[in-house]
Amino acid sequence: MLAVGLTSTYIALSLGAIMDRAGNPIQQTAIIPVVNYKADTVRPSIVSFGLDMNTGTLVISFSKIVTAPTGFDPTAISFYSNQSAMISIYKLVGGLPISTSNESISIAISMQDLNTLKSIPNLAHTLNGTYITAATGLASDLNGLTMVALTVPMKASYFVPDTTPPTLQAFTFALGNGTLSLVFSEYVVTSRFVATAITLQSSAGTPSTSLKLSGGSLLPSQSLQVLVVKLLDSDLNILKAGQSIALNNDTTYLAATSMTVVDGFNLSLVPILTSNALPASQYLPDLVPPTLANFTFDRNTGVLMLTFSEAVNSSTFDVTMIVLAGSGSGGSMYTLLDENNNVLAGSQPIQAFGFIPDTNRPLVISFALDLNSNVLTLSFNETVDASTINPSNIYIQPAANSSALVSLTGSTVNSTSGQVQSLIIGFTALNSIKAVPSLASLAFLSLTSAALNDTSANRVIAINSTSALRTNSVITKDTTPPSLNGVAFDLNTGALIFTFSEIVDFNSINYTAITLLPRCQSVQADRRLT
Repeated sequence: MLAVGLTSTYIALSLGAIMDRAGNPIQQTAIIPVVNYKADTVRPSIVSFGLDMNTGTLVISFSKIVTAPTGFDPTAISFYSNQSAMISIYKLVGGLPISTSNESISIAISMQDLNTLKSIPNLAHTLNGTYITAATGLASDLNGLTMVALTVPMKASYFVPDTTPPTLQAFTFALGNGTLSLVFSEYVVTSRFVATAITLQSSAGTPSTSLKLSGGSLLPSQSLQVLVVKLLDSDLNILKAGQSIALNNDTTYLAATSMTVVDGFNLSLVPILTSNALPASQYLPDLVPPTLANFTFDRNTGVLMLTFSEAVNSSTFDVTMIVLAGSGSGGSMYTLLDENNNVLAGSQPIQAFGFIPDTNRPLVISFALDLNSNVLTLSFNETVDASTINPSNIYIQPAANSSALVSLTGSTVNSTSGQVQSLIIGFTALNSIKAVPSLASLAFLSLTSAALNDTSANRVIAINSTSALRTNSVITKDTTPPSLNGVAFDLNTGALIFTFSEIVDFNSINYTAITLLPRCQSVQADRRLT
């Protein structure tokens, strides 16, 4: 290497490199060693940075040429809303360097971090509210000197706000408990949610029946991109009363106006028109039986008024199933007569109890593909059971609508149960992926419902190959060169059969680079192919 020490630093001057005071140019000199060498001991430091909240890109500029370490640690970066902050407002938990250009590093901020930054008021929302600090492990120069830690919050030199409005990507409706789970493209502000801007309808186009919500409340959610809406009982009872809306998955569609919600930059939701409503990604039928909330008995008129926990089907009412008891422990009992004056056997009143299991199916939120480490990482909206993962039902494809599917058969699970699962891609599947050039830069994922279960044995929501999920992070390219594992030579056919560590490009073979030798130690009787 050049100029890394006294013994690797020499100099030569060409004719005319300098002149004396009389104008005589110096003659060309011989190559001579330097007599005094001082090594580079100046550590790089951050001189400026810029943040693009629209693309989720952080660009950091340094005082000299730097490189990102192999084990890039995004937690080295902390965001502040002003320079006087004494504690970190938010420390990154994810992100990858997407390019290193001389004195700067560009970092793709993870979706989790991007959503969190958008959710914190006054932080990374304006130029004056964007400061960072950074630990020494963030970058180093070409001599391996780590950067000087940035301990005093530095203000951004430029700032690009988020200009992309949020979209509603999918929704799940559970008729039993009356909840709508809305999955958005990014963080949305819960306090700005307007339930009355949502309409449920029976078809995608002009609906035969629709219901504009009259209200609703938000329940806790595990994701900043998901709102869980509890419908008002009045709206839920209308749906359960037998209308043609929300009878099943095929009759559950949603429309929403731009007033529904805004994102962290006050951008309104892209509206979903009633003429092109969004179909439910999952429909959960009502599996919870109604309960008797209270009753009133008028002995003067002989009217028994029953109030239930939800709308009931009056055509299924069976009067002979009602028993009047003198007390909660039984006492005097009287069973109502049927229309033929038949008395049915009664029983002691008992306390009702019930158990409502988890019936929500898991949903793939995002995925990342690392073709260098051969790892597929899947992120879900809830904890899934790692032992149920069946890689043969998971597919990588080159487009959102494609029949060219690569099954991950032969892959192994490299994680325990949780919201994030890692798969070591099998040899055959990996070679099939690498055989498709476009998958090195853009990939889509599809899977069947048999791919895995959550911890309550609910199957994952299938992603159809005609509407596959696009990766939301940069694909890690394959930078590992292939190795030669074995060679077979058939003298009958003259065929040389090479076995490599991975799929190779046949068209790239350089035959003149292949040499046949009589033995390992000999180079005297070799034969180079032509």
